[in-house]
Amino acid sequence: MYKHDLHLISECSCGSKLGYEGISGECKAGHPVILDEKEIVSGIQDQLIADLNSIISNKNVLSLDLIRQRLFEHLHSKGYLTNDVKTRRKTLVKEFLQYYSLDDLMSVGLTQEYIMQRNTVERVLWNDSIVYINLPFLLLLFRFIGKSFRKFILRSSPYALQIPFGYGPWPCRNKHCPDYLKLVIKRCNRIDNMYRGLTGKFYCPTCESEYALLWSWTKGYNNKMPKVCLSASKRDESIELFNKGKSIEEIAARLYCSVNAVKGTLSKVLFSNIESCSTLSDKHMLQRDAYRAKVETIIKDNPNCSRYEICRKCSRPYQWLKKFDADWLEGQLPKSKSKNNYDWNKVDEVLSKRVREVSELLIKSNPPTRVGTYSILKALTKTDSGRIKNYIRNLPKTSKVLHNAAETKEQYQLRHLPALVRQLRTHYNYKEISIETIQSYRRSYRTIPEELKRILTLKLLEL
Repeated sequence: MYKHDLHLISECSCGSKLGYEGISGECKAGHPVILDEKEIVSGIQDQLIADLNSIISNKNVLSLDLIRQRLFEHLHSKGYLTNDVKTRRKTLVKEFLQYYSLDDLMSVGLTQEYIMQRNTVERVLWNDSIVYINLPFLLLLFRFIGKSFRKFILRSSPYALQIPFGYGPWPCRNKHCPDYLKLVIKRCNRIDNMYRGLTGKFYCPTCESEYALLWSWTKGYNNKMPKVCLSASKRDESIELFNKGKSIEEIAARLYCSVNAVKGTLSKVLFSNIESCSTLSDKHMLQRDAYRAKVETIIKDNPNCSRYEICRKCSRPYQWLKKFDADWLEGQLPKSKSKNNYDWNKVDEVLSKRVREVSELLIKSNPPTRVGTYSILKALTKTDSGRIKNYIRNLPKTSKVLHNAAETKEQYQLRHLPALVRQLRTHYNYKEISIETIQSYRRSYRTIPEELKRILTLKLLEL
């Protein structure tokens, strides 16, 4: 059957055994020998069987890597694969369906719809293992691009591309290195990112820094100045030097790197140490000490800077210390120029009066929420609220009035009671309202003290 494209028969329909007589078309008894057309085997099936025999007989020398390599080579040589490893899938599918008839495809269990699906071809190229792909389709694809599986494997069609990042040697891109831009890097570590291209990593033996470049299939590699990073050993050394009391500038000069690189390394270590602390107080102390050191360094390096300029150079430490360590910060900073421009006693008197007036107006307007310090500050002008927020230490009277003018929870509950009664009567048709009704309607009233409960009960009688 495998060599004749049909099933062989050994006897006639009359029972006579057939020998070489069958070639004449008649048996010994003179009966015509008729073959059933349904028994004729399709040539495409025969070809696939031959390919399978070839695979099985050569299984010891074949590998999936070799098959995939040949697949890429043939697809590229025939124009179905671009230099940037993108598949011209539509062209490939179109010509594949022109090469095989629908009857051929159906005889091995394939349909036109299946071939045209996007992932049918993509799985052949990018699936982790081609073993699980539709085998008839895979064998037909091999035949389509290589005429037979044997020719597909034996005929190599290598294609040449530029070598990513070149042959080397490569220059050091660290501006602080004694061998800056000299060709001292002898090795490039290339990392394959599949269709996205490659990443090349370069390590300088002089300064022990490293940088990375990206290379794409279409544009080559970007030759812009890359970001230079300290190696792991250099990062450890910078931490060790810092712990020994060396300044950031001294560390940077010794390690042939920028000041910012050292700062970045130390800040990461600081953050890691803070996160590993078991208690909040330990974290607070570590953060305080680190921010103090940062501010001290800025002030030492910039003795003529104003408070504003110091804040700009280390905004996060400055603001944190201003909030949690204000006394220490005040002792380190230069004398404030703005303090001399104001009579703070007079300013305090004016602001305290405005705070009292604003709070009274807010409460009188009967807002649906509690009038707290934030509400009062928000109602003031930006200038007044800014002065209170930034210079509250110089405004003791205003601070006291602000604290006393804010509503307590109990004051708000008493003020808001008429609004609750109105809601219950208007929307729920309550006629008689007790303190229990209020508590069931509003959760915040359920935990009130007995004295407030008594006052609210008396007020309900008036409403």
